[in-house]
Amino acid sequence: MNTIRTRVLAALAVVASAIAMVAAVAPARADVDSITIGSAAVPPGTTVSVELVATATAPGIGAWIVDVEYDASLLTLKECRPAEGVALCNPDYGEHAVRFVGAAPEGVKGSAVLGGLTFD
Repeated sequence: MNTIRTRVLAALAVVASAIAMVAAVAPARADVDSITIGSAAVPPGTTVSVELVATATAPGIGAWIVDVEYDASLLTLKECRPAEGVALCNPDYGEHAVRFVGAAPEGVKGSAVLGGLTFD
């Protein structure tokens, strides 16, 4: 029992220090021109993939959180793909919603894919 408690406390300490490091980083300013998600018209029963794309100028996007909602009466989420690098996609973020999060210390500039979704 003490071993499990020690591991949990150690894990919480790591999370707390990670939060402290993120909080200590000054927010970057970015000129974001657009954030778009692809669209498609396909017959029922067809698999379709779309990308989440951001366009930004220097200094770029240092971090992002983007929530995408979809109509579950028309679509079934099959796959949630984060961008390469330090990024995550949470397909269970909400009912009929996914969350993309990521960070790029050097800043994402120009047109960049922040993630992708595949639906049936």
